[in-house]
Amino acid sequence: MTAAEPPTPAPGPPDPEAPEHPEYRAERLHDAIATRSEVHELGIAVQVTGTTVVLTGSASTAAQRDAIGALVERLAPDLEVVNDVDVPSSEPPRRVEQL
Repeated sequence: MTAAEPPTPAPGPPDPEAPEHPEYRAERLHDAIATRSEVHELGIAVQVTGTTVVLTGSASTAAQRDAIGALVERLAPDLEVVNDVDVPSSEPPRRVEQL
């Protein structure tokens, strides 16, 4: 006869001191960028690796790009923010393209 194993304790509430998994944190930041009224940008990719968050994609203006970076800095003050968001040029072409 084998000894009975002790019952597995029921999972308790999440530990608020436990670090958030990088993929969950990236998704939470991505959702904030898409839904917060001060930015509302959908085309931004967020990647969290170690102590760094990298933002890529396109924003409509330089001010919008800066607002995205500032939002992420406020929401994740413990991470270094690398804001690689591009602002496409709105200038017309300098010459006519020959076909």
